[in-house]
Amino acid sequence: GVMPELFPTLYDSFTTAANWELMEASMGVVEQLSRWRAQRDDDMVVGVISNFDDRLPTLLENLGIAHHFDFVLTSHEAGEEKPSKQVFEEACRRASAGGETIAPEECVHIGDTFATDIVGASKAGWRAVFVKSDDDLMTLAPSDFATMATHEHERVDTLGFVPRVVGAPPATALPTDEEKAALERGEGAADAIDPEVDIHVDEDDIDATERAWFEGYGGGPERMSSPPGEAAADADGSR
Repeated sequence: GVMPELFPTLYDSFTTAANWELMEASMGVVEQLSRWRAQRDDDMVVGVISNFDDRLPTLLENLGIAHHFDFVLTSHEAGEEKPSKQVFEEACRRASAGGETIAPEECVHIGDTFATDIVGASKAGWRAVFVKSDDDLMTLAPSDFATMATHEHERVDTLGFVPRVVGAPPATALPTDEEKAALERGEGAADAIDPEVDIHVDEDDIDATERAWFEGYGGGPERMSSPPGEAAADADGSR
């Protein structure tokens, strides 16, 4: 039949950049974290943990962002899907592969699906950051809010606040004109970052337009903790 002949082509097509679009906010976060890492004197590890198949590494390469990550862990490789604790334990092992052992409490997981990302990270002992706007939050079912109340986490309105939550200085959010142009062309700008250049400035000096380019609009981070007595049982972050 036609499908067996077409399947390999269709399957492989989903590893190409033609079928995916990088969100500007996502690219901004990735670029800022790379900028911050270049200035640090420790071994901060950044990885991808995804309920995806073995095409993901190729897809990230084709999108031009694979070089930003130290490891990519898919559910296909792990043999389990998030929120399984096994996935997060394997991520800790991957993060520790290049040096000292990284403990769960040193890790941060950022995700936009509470039942998989946040529940899994929280139970595994990671710091969990939930990306969900106020408007999208209002579309959740009452049962979702009940689940949220029993898992310690933080929430940010947009991806743009994620670097601040994990400790990146505000000034690292600001790309140069050349980096902006590179992003618009779909190219990575991290390689153009000079780690010797001091880009730390007073936040009051940051132009509001530049800040909006990275952050988007919306509220800042908020912490949502488990009820007393339940945190130890339910709140079980990657550097």
